[in-house]
Amino acid sequence: MEKTRAQTLSEAHELITGEREQQYGAPEESFGKIAQLWSMYLRRPVTAYDVAFMLHLLKTGRLMNGFHKDSNVDSIGYLALASEMAAP
Repeated sequence: MEKTRAQTLSEAHELITGEREQQYGAPEESFGKIAQLWSMYLRRPVTAYDVAFMLHLLKTGRLMNGFHKDSNVDSIGYLALASEMAAP
């Protein structure tokens, strides 16, 4: 049976609000730390939003080699987090 859109979105929601948040902490905090490290490396400012969107692009690059369930769900999760971080 094929997975429905709602099931995929639900899986992504569960990951970014449950398991992953427990493992890595609040996304704003963990992506903020990543942004600081990337800013030092790139020698230019990087935001938590940039981190979320670039991680989505990482997963998109992997998906270009063929479908991978985890990359697909993770990509959706990163986009949701980017959208949340971009909200005023």
